[in-house]
Amino acid sequence: MALCACKKETKALKHIEPPSAPPKAVTQGRKITLNEAEALGRALEQAVQNQNAAKFETLLDLAAMVAHGMPHEMRGTAQAMEVTRGILSTLSGNLLKNLSAGDYRFLSVEKTPEGAAAHMRLIPADGSLNYHRLTIGRNAAQQPVAVDVYVYVTGEPLSHTIGRMVGQLSGGTDADSLAIAKGMQRASAALQAGKPDSAEAILSALPAAWKKQKSIMQMRILAANGVAAQKKLDGKPIGNAYRHAIEAFETAFPKANNLPLLLMDYHILEQNFPLAAQALDQLDQQVGGDPYLNLIRANIAIGQNDAEAAQGFAETLIKTLPDMAAEGYGILLDLAIQSKDHTEVTRVLKALEAETLVRFPVNFNNAKPFADYMASPEYKKWKAYKKEAE
Repeated sequence: MALCACKKETKALKHIEPPSAPPKAVTQGRKITLNEAEALGRALEQAVQNQNAAKFETLLDLAAMVAHGMPHEMRGTAQAMEVTRGILSTLSGNLLKNLSAGDYRFLSVEKTPEGAAAHMRLIPADGSLNYHRLTIGRNAAQQPVAVDVYVYVTGEPLSHTIGRMVGQLSGGTDADSLAIAKGMQRASAALQAGKPDSAEAILSALPAAWKKQKSIMQMRILAANGVAAQKKLDGKPIGNAYRHAIEAFETAFPKANNLPLLLMDYHILEQNFPLAAQALDQLDQQVGGDPYLNLIRANIAIGQNDAEAAQGFAETLIKTLPDMAAEGYGILLDLAIQSKDHTEVTRVLKALEAETLVRFPVNFNNAKPFADYMASPEYKKWKAYKKEAE
């Protein structure tokens, strides 16, 4: 393999590294206020939900992100101008498409030395969890715009990701840098194709010096997570690769902004629920409070055999996030079925159908978990409710 033939670091390494820091938030004019940051976050949420491309493009200064991420050696060159045009021609549409495929919501704002930032929550179509932190500045018309986006799953600002992509495509012609770039592209494609084992094998074959790059360490965590999750689903031991990837990242970047999210996922999969709860609380504080995390708290409580706590978290989720009520009621229904509280089963079933779009057939398609309930007197109440609803 070409990846195994890499025996030395080359000067092209610096082309792959992103800028050392995100851009300053205040591009010009007075500092962004908390109210302005909130208005921007809410406007971005609406633009994504409505798939309003024109509005979306006015809220994100993608040109500033591309300019900041541009490798220093390329800045001001004709090549940089050509690359920028190519990126901007597709970046906005792809971002909007990816965000609108999931659930994208404004969460909170916070003061910063430069003004204010906004936190957004993204639940992608696959049901995973991600957060964005918007770095906000002003455009030429003095209107607030996001000049960068810190992405928790990748562990870096979007401008850095763009800069790395440009570096990989323009980082020279020597065999080492080309092999590394191709390897990362193949690993990324494998992850997107749902083949984490292939991505893990590709990344494991990279030279030791390159494995210390933050972006590659992040990618290895994603790959190891996918492999471990599949093993767990198959009833097999998850192995040590995921733990090694997490520990290496935590040692190298103990203050990484996305570390609580990574540790929460890891400890849940490892079924170390006390540490998972600790990481979750850190994440919750970091993003300014997210009521959606009560869903994860409920599942952690279930893992700890604490049905009372799980019920409380599920009820809090229903009250604070009505659009997530189905998930909360789903937990309450599972708890009631497991405890054979048939009166509670009836209550939750009625609430589910009254407050959400979830509908159950009157006989539950004879699903085994409902067998005891269907043999109880409460089942008659359910049948009467369904008949009246029809």
